[in-house]
Amino acid sequence: MSIRIGIVGAPNKGKSTFFAALTKIKVDIGPYPFTTIDPNIGIAYLPVQCVCNELGVRCSSKYCDGKTRYIPIELIDVAGLVEGAYLGRGMGNKFLDELIKADGFIQIIDASGQTDLDGKPAIDFPLEKEVVFLEKELLEWFKEKISKAYAKFKLKTINHAQKELSGLKISLADLQQVCNKLSIDPQRIEIKDDKLDLFAKELLSQRPIMIAANKADKPGVLERIKKFQTRTFIELVPTSAEYEYTLMLAKEKGYINYTPSENSFQIISEIEQEKKEALKKIEEFIKINNGTGIYTILKKLIFEKMKMIVAYPVEDENKFTDSKNQVLPDAILIKQGTSVIEFAAKIHTDLAENFVMAIDAKTKKNISKQYIIKNNDVIKIISAKKAKGA
Repeated sequence: MSIRIGIVGAPNKGKSTFFAALTKIKVDIGPYPFTTIDPNIGIAYLPVQCVCNELGVRCSSKYCDGKTRYIPIELIDVAGLVEGAYLGRGMGNKFLDELIKADGFIQIIDASGQTDLDGKPAIDFPLEKEVVFLEKELLEWFKEKISKAYAKFKLKTINHAQKELSGLKISLADLQQVCNKLSIDPQRIEIKDDKLDLFAKELLSQRPIMIAANKADKPGVLERIKKFQTRTFIELVPTSAEYEYTLMLAKEKGYINYTPSENSFQIISEIEQEKKEALKKIEEFIKINNGTGIYTILKKLIFEKMKMIVAYPVEDENKFTDSKNQVLPDAILIKQGTSVIEFAAKIHTDLAENFVMAIDAKTKKNISKQYIIKNNDVIKIISAKKAKGA
């Protein structure tokens, strides 16, 4: 699994419900702090339009329904962070150590204002305090980790620095980008004391945060979110994890036909009037909000903030198949700007090390290792040596 997303926030914001709705995993859910102690790890499926539609073929992959491709994404849900988590309050260091393995974050806030940063009942708790809370906690913790590591790579090369920072999941490319931005010599890294905080902040910014304004289904909350965004220009995505979770359960019980990420569903069996009224309430919300919002924010984080695209590796550029004659078996998320040789390395190091050339399966044209892959490209890698296990 190449991408991991952290589901984070203060206690009692709906994180575990959000996680359960995306992963279909039943977890402990409750209105009290630290419902989650050990991290929950599961797989969500990112829906995208499959390239099989464009090519006029039918995928062999179990992750394609003939129209939509569902790309596996790893999610991690840790216990609610409280103020001072970076100092160890509320087992904060333990939870932050788990979170740093993530490539991006979805911060869950209570947009209704009915809980404070400790997860206790509140009235009209300010959205501003919720929004800035997570970034501050992550940054303070991250700065401390970077500061300790810097003592070991000061005046050394970027490669040495990357080894010292590998535990924080910082890549050589991330370091190179930050060094370029801050005019730091990658062959002799020296960071002035007043720039160390900025260095840490820039590295942390490689892992974007999107904010889920959860509990948006409650009365007046959509308007509250709208006013906040107009005033601050901070992007929030209105979500109702509870509604998505309810739809998931209703589908499992055979009450409804529902495709996750859609803004409609159909009741397909006889149900009690009480359940029918509850589903009607959900239907009204998802029409106004264009869905429950939880897949909206997942897509926005991955494609807009993390700047990912989808590419499909094949072995036969005419049939769009792999060595087992499976049509478009894999859909891989890669960063915008990824070259063919980098794509080859992502599939298997042997393919990159023995790279000869590549073929654009759509146009049948040969492409070089410097070619920058575009979204929905279908690529055949030709190697002098077949990758082991390929």
